[in-house]
Amino acid sequence: AAVLLGIVLLLSRGMVRPLSAMTRQVEALTEGTSDVLLVPVHSGDEIGILSKAFNSLVQERSAAEAEMRASEERFRLAFRTSPEPMALVRLSDQTLVAVNEGFEKLFHVSEAEALGHTIEQLGITIEAPGQGSQAVPSQGHEAPFNGLLRATTRDNRKLDLSVASSLLNVRGERHVLTMSRDVTALRAAEAARERLTLELRKSAARPRRVVRNVPVGPWA
Repeated sequence: AAVLLGIVLLLSRGMVRPLSAMTRQVEALTEGTSDVLLVPVHSGDEIGILSKAFNSLVQERSAAEAEMRASEERFRLAFRTSPEPMALVRLSDQTLVAVNEGFEKLFHVSEAEALGHTIEQLGITIEAPGQGSQAVPSQGHEAPFNGLLRATTRDNRKLDLSVASSLLNVRGERHVLTMSRDVTALRAAEAARERLTLELRKSAARPRRVVRNVPVGPWA
């Protein structure tokens, strides 16, 4: 009886030990703990098969998490280093939750200054040309916006911006992602070209009037 009891205890320990280890790892897995360990496999029976299946699940989960972290890092780098100014605004309170280097350079504000604040709190006024500051589609409107906006920075610079925005759901909250392009110089060049074209038309009209009114008979 003692020998049989010892054999039963030995066998039960061999079965309970991997099950206990697996239970601890399953609990860590459900709690979202990152340090989930593989369960040692010491046999080819049902317990061993179950341990192998659990280890395979843990390895697949680790690979998926690693790929997700790599994807998030690629997106973060692409967002931060984009030459186009980009910002992510939370719709509920219209605060900036992410800005990139292009945004910092355009508006002369640091990331630390911008995050957790609204555009107005940064001393920046944005308005739709001809409509006033009451229409700022990139800050809290429920529809995407694509068009021109006029910005006045806190150091009193006037900027013409070509803005494109899209709505996003981030962890259950609605956000607006905006991408801007500084077209101030381009708009100024277009205005100068229009003025030059008008002046050239006026200059071309003067000789025609002179020729039509000269009191001789010119022809070509």
